[in-house]
Amino acid sequence: KGNCSLENEEYRECASCEATSDNQTPMCNKMCQPARCMCKAGFYRNNKGICVAEKECGSIVSQFPLRTLCVSVVQCYARQLIDCEPTCKNKDQIVLCLAICKPAACQCKVGYYRADDGDCVPEEECSALFQPTSQADCGPNMTFKQCSSPCQSKCGEYEPKPCVKRCDPPKCECNAGFYFNSVGDCVSKADCELDVPVTCANVDCKEGFMCIMQNGKPACIRPCELLTIR
Repeated sequence: KGNCSLENEEYRECASCEATSDNQTPMCNKMCQPARCMCKAGFYRNNKGICVAEKECGSIVSQFPLRTLCVSVVQCYARQLIDCEPTCKNKDQIVLCLAICKPAACQCKVGYYRADDGDCVPEEECSALFQPTSQADCGPNMTFKQCSSPCQSKCGEYEPKPCVKRCDPPKCECNAGFYFNSVGDCVSKADCELDVPVTCANVDCKEGFMCIMQNGKPACIRPCELLTIR
């Protein structure tokens, strides 16, 4: 009989697919797999390979509806952002992320975002955690202001309005003659007129991909193929 070196594991002669903190009820066939160490009943494999109790996964247990079985304990993620998980840094960007099969792992719940320290935080906490620190953090037609204004120029709001003079936290502001559009870019007034809400209705995905809305923004993803279990 084999010995398991990690806590909350047990050696099983007839192994099977393993429950994880992301997928606690995996679809498994009844065939015995090679003997190996697996998590004990009531424990789940997290993204560090450790068997933990459900409560230890906390707020980062995935609840995404776009999840389907690929093979064994591998999950299929269809995510919008660069690393296929919402983060504070890129939550407002429209970045395409393919649906690819990756090892099962804990991910932030819908409505939560991964902060730089690895915690999952609600959206309102992101702005306090991620602030631009230099011009390098700003996009085109923007200027970094150490002492920013509470009044920002936006598309459709061209007339001067009363504004309280105070020093707000550092942030990027649009240069003169440019305005924030609906996705946070600074564009000219002419481009503002072209600014329409971005939805799947006006997004063309390349062949083999489909458009879905994630966190209010469109994303082109490639649906995963379901594993046929015989």
